[in-house]
Amino acid sequence: MGEKLMTVKEFAKEHHISQQGVYAKICRKSKEMRNCIYRKNGKMFLNQKAQELLMPTDGNIQLINKAIKLKESFEDEKTAFERQCKITRRLEDESAEKDDKIASLEKEISADKAQIKELEKKVKELTERSLAISEMSERLNVLMDVLEETANSGVGKKISNILAGKNSMR
Repeated sequence: MGEKLMTVKEFAKEHHISQQGVYAKICRKSKEMRNCIYRKNGKMFLNQKAQELLMPTDGNIQLINKAIKLKESFEDEKTAFERQCKITRRLEDESAEKDDKIASLEKEISADKAQIKELEKKVKELTERSLAISEMSERLNVLMDVLEETANSGVGKKISNILAGKNSMR
């Protein structure tokens, strides 16, 4: 017996059909296939005649080819979708990192604004002190002018000495 035997699984795979479909067709054509099928070790083998009887019809071949093309198209679309998902996940991760960076910078800006407020407060205080010192300086200059005018008097000399740091108790 030199003919090529094939298992149902091999036949189904080679012709791109399901094993269930092959078994269903074997049942429908059981009378014609009675001497074409062999069983060995729990497997069903098909001889050449059985393979010819089980071959898909022209209409089925067209459907099978269409199904194959659809499957290939689906696989291509699936691959493209998975690629897009990876890109989307990467972009989401990058976006989350950017959001974290923005939050961090906003905290820094808030801290800097608080520091600026404190510095503005200190500048205001120093400006007020500077104005007060300028006023005092003007008053002292006026006082010194008055003292110079009255320098020859005894009281004027004493006040002048006290202001100059010459505190002599004579």
